[in-house]
Amino acid sequence: MTAHVRGCLNLPALGRAVEARRRELGMSYRAVAREAGISSVNLKQRLEGDGSLSAEVFLRLLTWLGETDVGPYVRAGAVHGP
Repeated sequence: MTAHVRGCLNLPALGRAVEARRRELGMSYRAVAREAGISSVNLKQRLEGDGSLSAEVFLRLLTWLGETDVGPYVRAGAVHGP
C-alpha cells in the first residue's frame, strides 16, 4: 500500500522548485521523471496541485532537487509531533 500525502504538502511550492530546476537544466518533465526514478504520467499536473503524490514520489523529487529540508514543502500545521 502506498501512502499519499495530499493535503499535507504544499504542492505548488514543490512544483515551483521542480520547474525552476528543470528550466535551469533545460530538461523536459519526462527527463526529470526518468532522472528522479518516477513515472512521468501527469507529473506536471500533480505538481500544479491537481492531484496527489505518494510519499515515495515526494521523497524522490526532493532527492532530485538536492533538498534535505521538507519544511518549505509541507503545509503549516500538517505535521504533528508525538
